[in-house]
Amino acid sequence: MKILYLADARIPTEKAHGLAIIKMAEGLTKAGVKLTLVLPIRYAGKESQINGDPFSYYQIGEKFKIKKLFCFDIQFFHQIGLGKLAYLIRMPIYLLELIFLTILNQDKIIYTRSKLIAKVVSKFHKNVFVELHQLADKSWSQTIKKVKGIITINSQSKEDFIKKFNLKEEKIRVAPSAVSITDFANLPNQEEMKKKHNLPFDKVIVSYVGKSKIFNQEKSLTDFIVAFKQAHDLNSNLFLMIAGIKEEDIKRINFVLAKNSLDKDALVLPHIKFSKVKEYYSAADIFVLPYSSEVLSQYSLSPMKLFDYAASQRPIIAPDVSSIKEVFNQEEIEFFKTDDYQDLTNQISRLVSDSNRQNQLAQNAFSKVKNYTWEKRAIKIMDFINQKI
Repeated sequence: MKILYLADARIPTEKAHGLAIIKMAEGLTKAGVKLTLVLPIRYAGKESQINGDPFSYYQIGEKFKIKKLFCFDIQFFHQIGLGKLAYLIRMPIYLLELIFLTILNQDKIIYTRSKLIAKVVSKFHKNVFVELHQLADKSWSQTIKKVKGIITINSQSKEDFIKKFNLKEEKIRVAPSAVSITDFANLPNQEEMKKKHNLPFDKVIVSYVGKSKIFNQEKSLTDFIVAFKQAHDLNSNLFLMIAGIKEEDIKRINFVLAKNSLDKDALVLPHIKFSKVKEYYSAADIFVLPYSSEVLSQYSLSPMKLFDYAASQRPIIAPDVSSIKEVFNQEEIEFFKTDDYQDLTNQISRLVSDSNRQNQLAQNAFSKVKNYTWEKRAIKIMDFINQKI
């Protein structure tokens, strides 16, 4: 099978979608696909220090072809706050190039995560498959019906698409997020990592590792901080680590911590390159995914971060939404009532005091996540594609 994976992304990037794209491409390649990843030539600029070869940055073993297309990415516009204008200039150029590329590659399958790319190239290619991470509105009706197949990352999204666009069930395949278990093998020594990042040795490190926003929408970190504060008032043996945060957001989060009198019992750590991020996972004792129902439903998530947490063999507290519970159960994750941050306080307090429960959750979640590797996800999607073409 030959696949052109069309993406509109700066890779490598500090954002999660870059990791998902490159890992999915690697998974398909390992599964026997002859794959070409097509990317626009974009520059990190001052908003990111991440540059270099994607294979080295993401520690990819199975290499595939990467084709980069010129798209007139004007960094000056980004620097003066006109990123949307830069997008409006570069995207038509990139789409035009993709049209010619798809016309010249009728023998290959087209795969993309972009609704816009799918909308355009499906007019010129009969075998377009789109992986959707956001719910589409009625304006996408013709595109949804024209593409050969749709991949969603949870069952609720599939049901919504079927109902909204009157689709046949067999046109959609559910494929939740995934993880590379090897990326979390041989985590660094926890005490060494606590020392390196100035974390206390004698306290339970409750942690969130990830960005503070998704598509410029806050991931409920303020509510998480308040919930942690209440748990800390009941048990002073807790310490909060929020890690992987962009530099421009650190000051804002530190202000919230200070407002809640957590200056000495919390630490915000910046984003670090992919090869070093396991240091943060190693330092943590308990992970919390504090997302609100609005974020989880609006962006149709199967949070990749959750799979990373499980692979690091640490206990997890997460909201009890269907997209998470269709993968993990209560023997693998400690759930709190979504948007009920008093319940999150209660679950933090309960889990911190029960080491047996911590170990049980960590072991069970790790066993479960072994079934959700990128290669297994790729095989599932390949089977779907073969059924449809």
